[in-house]
Amino acid sequence: MEIGDDFLPELDFDFEEQEDEVIDDKIVNDDIPEQENEDEIPDDSSEDEPSDIVDTDDNAVAAYNYYKDNNFLTIDHEFDGTFDSLKEALDKQAQVSLVSAIQNFPSFLQPIIEYATLKDDVTPEEVANFLMQYQPPSFTEQDLQSDSDLAESYLVNALKAEGLEDDEIEDRIDYLKDRNQLTKESVRQFKK
Repeated sequence: MEIGDDFLPELDFDFEEQEDEVIDDKIVNDDIPEQENEDEIPDDSSEDEPSDIVDTDDNAVAAYNYYKDNNFLTIDHEFDGTFDSLKEALDKQAQVSLVSAIQNFPSFLQPIIEYATLKDDVTPEEVANFLMQYQPPSFTEQDLQSDSDLAESYLVNALKAEGLEDDEIEDRIDYLKDRNQLTKESVRQFKK
C-alpha cells in the first residue's frame, strides 16, 4: 500500500434502477409499501412547527460521559448530545475551575491573577503596568479614617491607577480637601 492510498474498503453497490410512475403529479413507487391505516399517516402540519429535537452525536455523548465519569466535568449542564453543547460544558467548567483556583491563592495575589487571567488579550506590558501600580493595602479602613496623610497618599495612588494625570489628581485632591471629603473619598476608593 502506498502513502495516500485510501484506508477505507472499496464498496461496490449494484443499484437497480427503479421505475417510478407519475400519477396526479406525484411519484408512485411500487417497491415502497403503502401505509394501510390512515392513522399512521404523518400529519404534514407538524413540519411547520419548529422542532426541538436535536440530532445527537454518539461521539459527543461518549466524550461527555467520559469527562463526567472521570471528574473533568463537575458542573451541572443540560447536555443535549451535540459537540456544541459539549463545548459549552467544557467552557463553563474551565471558568468555574479558574475562579476556584484563584480563590485558593493568598488574598494579596488574587487581584493580580484575576487581572492577568480574566482580562481578554492581556499583553505583558499591561501586566507590568498593573504590577507597577498595584500595591496591596497594608492598612485598614479605620487607618484611612484616622490618618489624613495616609488617606491622601492612598487616594493619589488610586487615582493614578485609574489613569488620571498628575494635574488632574492634584485638582481633585484640593477640591476634596476644601470640602472635607478627602477621607470619605479615600475610604470609598478603598472599598472598590
